Amino acid sequence: MQESRDQLDNMTIQGLAVAEDVDKIFKEYSSAFNQNATAMDMNTSHVSMNMSRDLGNDTTIEVPMDIGAYNRAVVLIDITIGRFNVELKGKSTNVSSEEDALNGLEQLRYAMHSNERPTELLGIVHGEIHPSLKRAFGLQLSMST
Repeated sequence: MQESRDQLDNMTIQGLAVAEDVDKIFKEYSSAFNQNATAMDMNTSHVSMNMSRDLGNDTTIEVPMDIGAYNRAVVLIDITIGRFNVELKGKSTNVSSEEDALNGLEQLRYAMHSNERPTELLGIVHGEIHPSLKRAFGLQLSMST
């Protein structure tokens, strides 16, 4: 019985570490676009003052202002997905939520590589990843980003 409890505690700790990494990723990414992650909320009416390039046909690509912060975020999402696959994949009794968490991480990586606005990433973090991690690994998360 003790071994099972220790495994559960370890999964919760590893799940919390992934959630904290996701917050760091979001903060770095937001910083890259000169947006303060702590000032953002779920309000999608946030007006971006970022530089962007209009490609016509209603397509706009956001251009990061701080390439170092952008690169840190990109590297960290790859590390976080790797950590998830090694430390957590296949260990939750809630398989659906575990898969949703991994899909959210992949969606976050894709959005970052597509230079989506930070507000788009905020929706992925708080709407997909955090709730899935909470369900899959029994986390108690606060809305820190």
